[in-house]
Amino acid sequence: MTSGLECALACVDRGWPVIPGALWHRDNYMDPVFGREHESLDLCPADMAVSDEEWVRRWWPVLPSRLMRSTLVVTTANLVGVALELNRAQHIVEREAFQADPTPVVVVPAFEHPAVFLLSSSRGLSGEEVLPVGSTVPLPPAMIEGREVTWLSPMAECEALMAGEQLALLMM
Repeated sequence: MTSGLECALACVDRGWPVIPGALWHRDNYMDPVFGREHESLDLCPADMAVSDEEWVRRWWPVLPSRLMRSTLVVTTANLVGVALELNRAQHIVEREAFQADPTPVVVVPAFEHPAVFLLSSSRGLSGEEVLPVGSTVPLPPAMIEGREVTWLSPMAECEALMAGEQLALLMM
């Protein structure tokens, strides 16, 4: 995926709620649609998240400048984010059992634990940083304070979300 629109459409195709995010531009966040600086990456509150293609196309217009809003997925009871240290996450992603049935993992450099596993539940996990429902997770090609958000396990290569119990077994 090369744009915020493509990313947002891929998310809603999976039923994931999203909100538009600002762009990092010249050492500030900005909303490219209105051409104004913004104080943070989130352009609206998480409770405004949508999972409808028509809304996505409205909120992520294709501008003549080709600048586009970034995409933030919003966690729910059925779309859980679990943040881990990058080294630990890399070890898990390299395991044969993970590669046989992967789940999306995004690397958000601004997070204390930058590797965020997107899961269908948090059951079986204890002691891990489970993001609260309503948290936003920026997805590539977003930038946070000049640092690129990347995939450790790309969404496009994952058929479904892994359950918390599966991740817990891989962490052993």
